[in-house]
Amino acid sequence: MYSFAIVIPFYKLTFFKDTLRSLAEQTDQRFTVYIGNDASPENPEDLLREFAGKFNFVYKRFEQNLGSTSLTKQWDRCIEMMTDEEWFMILGDDDYLSKNYVEEFYKSLEIAQKNCINVIKFNSSTVDKNNNVRSEKKIEPLIKSTIDHFFDKFLTEFRSSLSEHVFRKSAYNNCGFFDMPLAWHSDDLALLEFSHYRNILFLKGAKCYVRVSAESISGNRDKNKVQMEKASKMFYDRICQNLDKFTTDEKRKLFGIIHWNEEVKNIKIKIPNKIYEFYKCYGFKSALKTFLT
Repeated sequence: MYSFAIVIPFYKLTFFKDTLRSLAEQTDQRFTVYIGNDASPENPEDLLREFAGKFNFVYKRFEQNLGSTSLTKQWDRCIEMMTDEEWFMILGDDDYLSKNYVEEFYKSLEIAQKNCINVIKFNSSTVDKNNNVRSEKKIEPLIKSTIDHFFDKFLTEFRSSLSEHVFRKSAYNNCGFFDMPLAWHSDDLALLEFSHYRNILFLKGAKCYVRVSAESISGNRDKNKVQMEKASKMFYDRICQNLDKFTTDEKRKLFGIIHWNEEVKNIKIKIPNKIYEFYKCYGFKSALKTFLT
């Protein structure tokens, strides 16, 4: 049994061949792919037959569609298809991997084990419908605090995608993916919670290519604005339940992000014991002002 599973929640055929081709071309074939069809009207079985014998995969069609109401529940039942793999990734049915992705994963395992890492994050690029690279992501240090990574993402607004992460299965079993509209921020929260707000491992030697097109959620921000804002509120509300994981300086940064969301996006976020937290971070005057408003 291999240590690594690649889970694909399938719904659209449009770019699926690119996904499967990248798996067939992996230099290290020590993985099993689990494909869960979310009652899609598009049948991938003819395409899958083309790749039979080129890599190990298990395919299952679910009769009930879940992704339209809860993407995370669709992820969960696809993950349940796994057997005994210790690590897994969720790969979008329109994304694809560099040929050495699995090879680099196995090379990193010793470092991950020594440092009690639960989340491995790969380098990534976004691509358009023609596989033209739209953006590259900056290279991170080998090991980094998930809280520092959170601030880098939400203060500089650099992108991130579920497909570029590998998770330890035991961490998923303990935490699970938090169910939010469109699963927006579900991967961001998983990084924090699966790692216990500690460290993640960054790998720059291989890459995930993330599709941004008219068919993807990221490519339809205007259409999905209301649901995204609802998910953002749930995301920050959840983080604020774990303020004990943040230092005073980190709380100041977090409260700055929250203030921006409240002022610019009109997203009201619950901060437990807000007056006390503001007193610790900013002093008596700020706490008094918060109390009076």
